[in-house]
Amino acid sequence: AGKTLLDQALIEGIADLVGELVSGTNANAWLREYAVPREAALWDEFKTEMSGTDISRWLGNQDNPPPGRPGDLGYFIGYQIAKAYYDRAADKRAALRDIIEVRGGTAFLSASGYDGGR
Repeated sequence: AGKTLLDQALIEGIADLVGELVSGTNANAWLREYAVPREAALWDEFKTEMSGTDISRWLGNQDNPPPGRPGDLGYFIGYQIAKAYYDRAADKRAALRDIIEVRGGTAFLSASGYDGGR
């Protein structure tokens, strides 16, 4: 079976978080200007699709985004979930290891406590 939208968004978002922790910059930071003010609504929308395998509205669509919004917003969602997990962890080294080794998107999402920035 193919990876779910959640799993694939986490792969990309985790890469962005680890890159940011190492370098101090995020390759997809440009998404934040659009996404942060709309985070709760984007999350509500993402949740309805995250268990499916269709990534077309969220990832790999920078050249053909849905009308009225930028492409690749799945990177932002995946990053926010990973960042929530990292931020709530007392042991940052252990958290980073957990993030890099994440296997189950649903369990990781639960452990992150992420809920659309609410």
